[in-house]
Amino acid sequence: MSFGKVWKKLKDYITDCDVNEFKETLTSLSAEDRLTVLRKKDHWDEVFGLIFEDCTVVHRAAERGNTEIVKCILDSIPVTNFYELLNDVGGSFGNTAVHSAAECGHIETVKCILDSVPATDLYKLLSIQNEDGNTAVHSAAERGHIETVKCILDSLPATDLYKLLSIQNEDGDTAVHSAAEQGYTDTVKCILDSVPAADLCKLLSNENMCDNTAVHSAAEWGNTETVKCILDSVPTADLYKLLSIQNEDGDTPVHSAAKRGHKEIVNCILDSVPAADLYKLLSIQNEDGKTAVHNAAERGYTDAVKCILDSVPAADLYKLLSIQNEDGKTAVHSAAEWGCTETVKCILDSLPAADLCKLLSNENMCDNTAVHSAAEWGNTETVKCILDSVPAADLYKLFSIQNEDGETAVHSAALAAHPETIQCMIDCVPTTSLTDLLTLQNNDGETAIHIITLNGHSEELIGGDCRSLVYVKVGD
Repeated sequence: MSFGKVWKKLKDYITDCDVNEFKETLTSLSAEDRLTVLRKKDHWDEVFGLIFEDCTVVHRAAERGNTEIVKCILDSIPVTNFYELLNDVGGSFGNTAVHSAAECGHIETVKCILDSVPATDLYKLLSIQNEDGNTAVHSAAERGHIETVKCILDSLPATDLYKLLSIQNEDGDTAVHSAAEQGYTDTVKCILDSVPAADLCKLLSNENMCDNTAVHSAAEWGNTETVKCILDSVPTADLYKLLSIQNEDGDTPVHSAAKRGHKEIVNCILDSVPAADLYKLLSIQNEDGKTAVHNAAERGYTDAVKCILDSVPAADLYKLLSIQNEDGKTAVHSAAEWGCTETVKCILDSLPAADLCKLLSNENMCDNTAVHSAAEWGNTETVKCILDSVPAADLYKLFSIQNEDGETAVHSAALAAHPETIQCMIDCVPTTSLTDLLTLQNNDGETAIHIITLNGHSEELIGGDCRSLVYVKVGD
């Protein structure tokens, strides 16, 4: 019988799970012919929905979890040929037989293979990477096959564990990145529990192609329990060092969580950090100059903003909230610009009264205050929220701040034709200051009244006190 026919029979026996016929056919061959058949690959085949490309019979048996057939194959060849047979890659992803079994969570098959391989070849076999750069541990970890991961890690001496677990795939992910991203907390714990304490922080500090650590990966995808598991495994003294690692965008894990509004993760991270390191961590700025508060505030994630602000001592709040990004914006600028009124209120409510006007007077790169930002975009409720927080005696001082074009917040609202926003501001200003505010000129010599008129809105002057002397009726 030709090798091709024998190989086809063996393939059919694997499909039928017929161990006896498989064993009888394989052992009937000479030792040399046996190896030849076992090394033979098909080019393409589909069996019960499984696609096999360039696969040996070992790949087929391992992928299907046919442990007895895998054992039969290994029992039929000399130990010296094990590595040669098992390191052969096949399939469309370049998997070894161990990859194939691990990927499907066939723990008994994985154990059978690893128990049979000489200790000297074990690390070499397990460190083989497929076309995606994944080892067998990656394949099991990214699918949450915890028992399979444990089986692989238990087979190796402690001295080889870090070396294996620090292998990165084509995306730069280690096995712990892969498990963390998917939220497989038990798998992450299994990996971390296996690593010697001296190697733990080193493993968790590994960065992928986007410079994300495993904590970034878990935080970004909202995997709270996974983040907690990782942080619980790290000595307190090493937490700041791990959590201050910045990815390619300059984001720390708390930036990543805040950016997506994962309040529970933000809380989990901040609860784990020693008080002495908290402000230092929260004041880290990313590539755009944003802190974690900016990331949460500009998207209106009020709960995440509150969580951050509640963690900071009152004495540090103004210092944190006055940090400006690359555009000169504070977190309150960012929230005000996007009309995130609840977030603006949360920020303003957190500040001591003595710091409130100071924060609201901060100007961005265009010399706009947060009121300018809200007024320009017609965010009337946000403007009202800001004005309600400011003592009446300080309103004119805040309103009279002029940006690089010489415009006040009223100018900004008038230029963008936001009638309700204009009316809201005018109604808030004390009568004694209204004339002064409305007659302030920008760099082109225009007052807010000029701009309102140019935009087609009517202007009505009524005799009497200051409010009636310069009363602007907005509308048609």
